[in-house]
Amino acid sequence: MAIETVQSVRQAEQLAAQKEKEAELEAEKMIAEAEEDARQHLVLIKKSSQESSQKASDDSKIQADTLLETSLEEAQKEIEKLRLDVKEKQKEAIELVLSELI
Repeated sequence: MAIETVQSVRQAEQLAAQKEKEAELEAEKMIAEAEEDARQHLVLIKKSSQESSQKASDDSKIQADTLLETSLEEAQKEIEKLRLDVKEKQKEAIELVLSELI
């Protein structure tokens, strides 16, 4: 009976050691999966961040281009107004000179 008890204890110890190894392997597998999930998540976050950054950059460029175009149009209108003012002043100057001569 003592031999059977010793054998039972040894078997229980071997089974416990085997279960411990299995648990360690399962834990390592879970850690590896978690690390891989984290890596994939980081890749997605990085990609999303880059896309958001690119969109913000594109939006800023569009806004800057629109502002530049508007500024150019306003400048062209102002230049045309100044040209008309100059022509009007030239006419007035010519008329003044002619009136002085006549």
